[in-house]
Amino acid sequence: MENKYIIILIGLLILITFLTQFYGSTDIADYSDTAKFFAGKYSAKIRSSHSYLFGFIHSPFLKITNSYISFKISSLVFLILIILSVYILSGKNKKALWLMTLSPVIWYMSPWISPIQLAALFFLWAYWFIEKFNKTNKLKYLICSGIFVGLAWCVWDTILYFGVFLAVVFLCNKNLSHSCFFIISLLIGLLPRLILDQYLFNFPFYTLIKSTMGGFANSLGGIYQSTGMGVGISYLNISLIILALPLYYWLLHSPKIFKKNKKSVVFLFLCIFLIFALPQIRYVMILAPIIILIISKELNDKQFKRQIIFSIIVILLFITPYLIQIKYSIIDKLNGVDISYLLEFLFKFV
Repeated sequence: MENKYIIILIGLLILITFLTQFYGSTDIADYSDTAKFFAGKYSAKIRSSHSYLFGFIHSPFLKITNSYISFKISSLVFLILIILSVYILSGKNKKALWLMTLSPVIWYMSPWISPIQLAALFFLWAYWFIEKFNKTNKLKYLICSGIFVGLAWCVWDTILYFGVFLAVVFLCNKNLSHSCFFIISLLIGLLPRLILDQYLFNFPFYTLIKSTMGGFANSLGGIYQSTGMGVGISYLNISLIILALPLYYWLLHSPKIFKKNKKSVVFLFLCIFLIFALPQIRYVMILAPIIILIISKELNDKQFKRQIIFSIIVILLFITPYLIQIKYSIIDKLNGVDISYLLEFLFKFV
């Protein structure tokens, strides 16, 4: 009976994703234009400031379909794989399955042209493997973790910061050799991106250096801040991030749970602090599966029901702009309207 409702929910997620005319509101041209370029449907020179790999992967499908539908299909595939991964890694915990299926950020990210969904899938496994290494000290788990961080970095540049936090927190009390193994494994995971960069630019680290230096320049007050285009600190966006996080995330800081998951809790705290510095809901996609993997084992039945109700309410809030854009195409300079943009627009008249 429970499986039937999960299937219905995923069917509803798929339906909304395909019906809405929304494709994302941040950085989507960097990935869609790259796919068009590799598909031979983009006449200008490509100037993406991000990894070219995600667009390269989608280019054959774009060439066949002549549309961006493949991005929505892949988004759904990656999100469903995240749901299944959390379920499997939790020991087939039904609470974890429900919490991940009804995670607001899953529904928020489903129509997006973005590599974050794929990066989140890779990073979830990277976390699980390094957690296994932390408990067993078996080198094979550390190597697998490094490879998955590298794969995540192949498609999404910002994973670098989350990867650094992961390595620092979990390897701080290990031998220096363990850090070396992790870095070597990460480079192995990065090979697809390095090979593509070597082919395109005759330099394997071209986009890595370009994106990293660009991000560093912006953090010091680069072009986006100086022109007023930056996201900036926003109480509205921070509030939406808090809503996107699992309601009972804060349980992790209780003495009982913290004692069992010290490194995980410290890692998550650092990541959330980083997200608050540049608040965007989509970044929660990296952390939500990890948080749910931990808290699903700790929630009692009453807390679980509260979490489900809370998640449904937030999901309805997050998907409202998508439902509006089923019938109407709301196109602005950001190519679409999500909940943060919609609320910001409405508050101007309050």
